Amino acid sequence: MWYQRRVREAVVSTQSTGNSLNMKLLILISALVGFSSAVTYTVRTKTASFNSAGTDAISAFLTLSGKGGEVKTGSLDNPKYNDFKRGAIDTFTIESDIDIGQLDCVTIDVEEDDAWSFDWISVSSDINPDARYVLNTEFVWMSSDLSEGRNNMELCEPTLVDPVSGWRVWMDREPRNLLWDGMN
Repeated sequence: MWYQRRVREAVVSTQSTGNSLNMKLLILISALVGFSSAVTYTVRTKTASFNSAGTDAISAFLTLSGKGGEVKTGSLDNPKYNDFKRGAIDTFTIESDIDIGQLDCVTIDVEEDDAWSFDWISVSSDINPDARYVLNTEFVWMSSDLSEGRNNMELCEPTLVDPVSGWRVWMDREPRNLLWDGMN
């Protein structure tokens, strides 16, 4: 990144002049800049409410894509908690040094052969706090057992949805009150 190049140039310059105080300040500044570049993503999943939609025997992995790059979440799992229960909203926190910018697509990959169905997945970050939602409008089941569902799916039309009030804000940010359409 640009700041890393500048810090390296300054360190080389400071080393050649032998200025110890400047060197310590540069190291401190570079540590602070590096620390502040971390991005915290919040991923929420809403498991569908119909029978057998939930599972605790699946590993779901997401790839979050935007103009700034991609972030792979690793397995979505809250230790010692039964994730993906029927009708539940689960929250996962992901740390990354990549800021994808505004969310464009979410790719879901699953392992293990139990089936899971979700209504929506939302993604926000400390840099982009407005959650973007991708919707499972076709009620696709996810499973590595292809007789039960799909093991991979890409959703690329994020929208802003408030899952509590049912207000949807389109990309032009004009609210329209919609029925839940299975999203509650």
